[in-house]
Amino acid sequence: MSADPAPSAAVVTARPDLLVVEPGPERREALLRESLSAFEVVSFPVTGACMTPAVAPGEIVRVAAKSVQDPRFGDIVLVASREGPRLHRLVFSGLGHIRTRGDRALGFDGVRRRGDVLGTVLGVERKGALVPVYSPWRALASLLAGLSKRARLAIGLGA
Repeated sequence: MSADPAPSAAVVTARPDLLVVEPGPERREALLRESLSAFEVVSFPVTGACMTPAVAPGEIVRVAAKSVQDPRFGDIVLVASREGPRLHRLVFSGLGHIRTRGDRALGFDGVRRRGDVLGTVLGVERKGALVPVYSPWRALASLLAGLSKRARLAIGLGA
């Protein structure tokens, strides 16, 4: 017996063996929070391009709950934001706050509480294998690019 998805959900088939239900924006974060509290690891398709080439739109990521994997510098983390959940790289962590940045983004995301982290990406599914996406070097490059942009803006050179 199959259940129909909620009215605010769109059904997307990512693979022949997997039915993907994409909740409406109002339910996305709540669904991810509930899933990560009930299961140690969840998988879902990526919709945005801000983490390309590490993670491309349409690829399936595996995300570990905070209880399983504590995020570290260089990890791609799932964070709650006003715009909805985001997969961005952790580039700074300290005193209960974090900074994240999409690998293709021009600047840093806003300061977030460590509690805004919903989970840590373990890897992306490619050709039947789980490919890790952890990269402290990519995080360092992202951090330096963001700092450089801030410095240019501070001295009036623009973006």
